[in-house]
Amino acid sequence: MAIKNKSHLIKSKSIIKKESNFLKKKIAEIPGFECYNSATNFVLIKTKQDSTKIQKKLLKHKILIRDCKNFRGLNNHYIRIAIKSHKDNLKLVNAIEAIA
Repeated sequence: MAIKNKSHLIKSKSIIKKESNFLKKKIAEIPGFECYNSATNFVLIKTKQDSTKIQKKLLKHKILIRDCKNFRGLNNHYIRIAIKSHKDNLKLVNAIEAIA
């Protein structure tokens, strides 16, 4: 079980932290996108674009994100992205830059 493997847990936490910082930095540089701090394996993003439209555009790049318009307290200007491998995170950043 992965939770019992402390070295795996420590390594995973380190990767998530590193990649979360990378994503937040890169996405915050894209006009119209604002990232919120998180200690989890996902990042909440506020955008000036409609979240459903962003979700559909990213699907064309074979990237699935969470549309947060039905989350209590949020609206159609919030999306949530999961922290993945550096390669996948770079693909996401490039796709967001392409649709921004």
